Amino acid sequence: MAETNLTITELEDTFSTITSQILGTLDESRVRIGWPREGAPAWKIDEDIAFILVAFDDDPYTRQTETTYPALDQFNANQSVAYTRVVRVSWTFYGPSSFEDADKVRVEFLRQNFKDTLKAKNLFLITDTPCRPGCRSFLTAVGGTGHRFICDSMKRLIAA
Repeated sequence: MAETNLTITELEDTFSTITSQILGTLDESRVRIGWPREGAPAWKIDEDIAFILVAFDDDPYTRQTETTYPALDQFNANQSVAYTRVVRVSWTFYGPSSFEDADKVRVEFLRQNFKDTLKAKNLFLITDTPCRPGCRSFLTAVGGTGHRFICDSMKRLIAA
């Protein structure tokens, strides 16, 4: 498989697009990336707004690298390094429908069509969804939710 190293901007665009699809909106101001650089947020109290923050995350997968030296000829070789990046995506929702929006995003990312969209970009979901009492939930009281996604360049490490 060809290497797929998405930039932060490409990752932000991917998750912004998917989030907009989940929320059923074409309004670009409804789903925003990062925090407004102009200062205080500029939306009304009755508006539903989602913020997305994408950052690289520490994970045991990120600490493993596989280095090989494919021979070019008798005296020369190329160094090839394969590794996996883990990306944390955090959503923060504001507005009257913030809790419902957060829940919708959390649930919809588990649907196969969104998994297929991510897989096409060589991204695979690490759910961290609670499976038993005591598991940590990323759904917070203010309506924020988060998932971790793994950017996989070594597919054998991940059970897709």
